Amino acid sequence: MAYAYSADIYCDDCAEKLITELDANRVIDSGDSDDYPQFDSSSGESDYPQHCADCQVFLENPLTDDGREYVIDTLVKDLARGELGPCVNEWLEYYDLDYEREPYFERFDICEAYYLFASHYHGGQNSTEYRIFGRLDRMRFKARDLSYARLSENGRAIYLNLASQSVARLARATRTAA
Repeated sequence: MAYAYSADIYCDDCAEKLITELDANRVIDSGDSDDYPQFDSSSGESDYPQHCADCQVFLENPLTDDGREYVIDTLVKDLARGELGPCVNEWLEYYDLDYEREPYFERFDICEAYYLFASHYHGGQNSTEYRIFGRLDRMRFKARDLSYARLSENGRAIYLNLASQSVARLARATRTAA
C-alpha cells in the first residue's frame, strides 16, 4: 500500500518515518495530504509505474492501458540504447510483459501492429510511418480501437520490433547529424 503526502507517494516504511517526524513536530492530521501523509487504499490504476518518493522502491501499482504503453515506450527507448534500465526490468517482470518473443507471420497481427506503430510514431503526413496508413487502407484493413494491451502476443512482438528499430534509426540519425 502507499501514502500520499505533499504531491508525492510514499511506501509504508517511509510514510511511517514521515508521520513520526510530523508527530514529533506536533503537526496535526487535518485529513489533507498536503499537510499529513494519507493512506491511499484505492489501489487504483495509474498511467505510470509508481515509486516511493523517498527510497524509490517500486510500489507495484496496477496500470491503465496508457500506463502499459508508457512501460513499453520506455522499454523501446532502452532497447534502442542497447541496455535496460533497472526499473524497466522490474516493471517487465511485475507486469508480465514479454518483450523477447519472436514474431511469426499472421496477416491480421501484422496489420494491427503496423497501424498502432504508425499511430504512435508517424512524423506527419509526409513521413514514412504515415504512409503505412495508405498501404493498410489499400488492403481494406479497418482499425478497431487499438492499444498495445489489445494487441495479441504476436502483435505485441511485431510492434516492439518496429518501435525499437524506429527509435534506433532516429538515434543513429541524431548522432550522425551532430
